[in-house]
Amino acid sequence: MLLSPVTTSFTITFVNSLQFLLFGIIAGFLGIGFSLLFRYLSKGFDRYIKNHFLPLIGMAITAIIVFLVDDFWLPEGVKLSGTGFRSINNLLANESIELGILFVLLLGKIIVTSTCVGFGNSAGVMGPTLVTGAALGLLYSRLFPSLEATALMVVGMSAMHTSTTKTPIASMILVLEMVGFPNLIIPIILTNAMAFIISMDFSLYKGQIRSKEVILRRTIQHTDVLETLTVKSAMEDSFASLKKHDLLEETFPLLYLEKRSSLPVVDDNDFLVGIISAIDYQEGFSKSKSTVGECMTSEVIVAYPDETLTAVFDRLTTHRIECLPVVDRTDQKTIVGFLTFRDIEARYESELTRIHSKRSLTIEELESDEGDLNDF
Repeated sequence: MLLSPVTTSFTITFVNSLQFLLFGIIAGFLGIGFSLLFRYLSKGFDRYIKNHFLPLIGMAITAIIVFLVDDFWLPEGVKLSGTGFRSINNLLANESIELGILFVLLLGKIIVTSTCVGFGNSAGVMGPTLVTGAALGLLYSRLFPSLEATALMVVGMSAMHTSTTKTPIASMILVLEMVGFPNLIIPIILTNAMAFIISMDFSLYKGQIRSKEVILRRTIQHTDVLETLTVKSAMEDSFASLKKHDLLEETFPLLYLEKRSSLPVVDDNDFLVGIISAIDYQEGFSKSKSTVGECMTSEVIVAYPDETLTAVFDRLTTHRIECLPVVDRTDQKTIVGFLTFRDIEARYESELTRIHSKRSLTIEELESDEGDLNDF
C-alpha cells in the first residue's frame, strides 16, 4: 500500500447504499466542474497570451496560490503543494479537521491543478483527484455522521478518480491497492457507477472520450484521397505475433509495448489461426485461463494488400476494432502485414502533404495572396 495503513469496520445496509449512491451523484457533478475548469480556464487566458507563454503564466499563478493558501490557510501536513499523498495520510489520521480547511483543500487543489497542468506544465492529475476525493469524503461524513469517515474518504477517492478519468474499474483497483479495505468493494462499486453516469463525457483527459473512429473521421476530411491509396502502402511489415501455447501473463505486456489493442496468433508454420485483443485477455484472466489459445478469437477479420484504405477503414469502424492483420488474397492464412487506425492516418497525412507540395496555386489563391501583399 502506498498510503499509511488504517483500519475500518464497515457493513453495507440498504440505507447506507442509498447514501453512497447520493455520494456518487455529488462526486459526479464535482468531477464535471473539475473537468470544465481544467479544460477551459487556460482558454480564457489564451485569448490574450501567446500559447508558449501559457505554462509560465500558469506556473506563476499556481505558485502564488500555493504560497498564500499553504502558508496562511492550511495547517501543517495538509497542503496544496506536492502530490497530495501526505495530505491524504493526514486526513485519514485526523478526521476532526475543520470544515473550512476541507473546503479550502478541496477547491484549492482543483484550482491549482487547472492552473498548473491545465496550462501545459508537466505534472500529474491522479494525486489531485485522490486528494479532492478524500476531502469530499470527509465533508460528506459531516452530513451523515452515521457513516464512517475513513470509509467515505476511501470511497471518495475512487469516485473522484472515476468522475474525472472515466475509469470506474481501474479507479477501484487503484484505491484498494493503495489503502486496502476489501470490505468497501460494494460501496465503491455503487459510488463509482453513479459518478461515472453523472459525469457523462467530461474528463480531465481531452482526447479520452472521443473514440479513435470519431477522431480519425474528423482528421480525414478528404475521403477521396483514401480511395487512391492501398493497404499495402500503409500497412506495417514488421509486427509481433503470438503462439497458441504462449502464456497470457507473459504476453499481455506486448499489447502495451507494441501499442496495439490486438495481436495475431500463428501456428508453428506462421500461418494465421486467430487474434487476441485486450478484451480477450481480460476475459481470460477473469475465467482463470492460462494460454493464448484458450482466449483468442478464431474468426479473424482481415484485409488484403490490394484493397483501398477506404474499404478497410469502413471495415474497422463497422466491426468496432482498431487493427487487423493483412493476408495474402490467394492464401488467407499467410500474414503479410498489420494495419491500424494510426497507420491509415499517417498514410493519409503523408499523401496529403505530397499532394499539396505539388499542387499549383489557383487564380483565386494568387489574387488572395496579392491582396494580402497590398495591405502592407
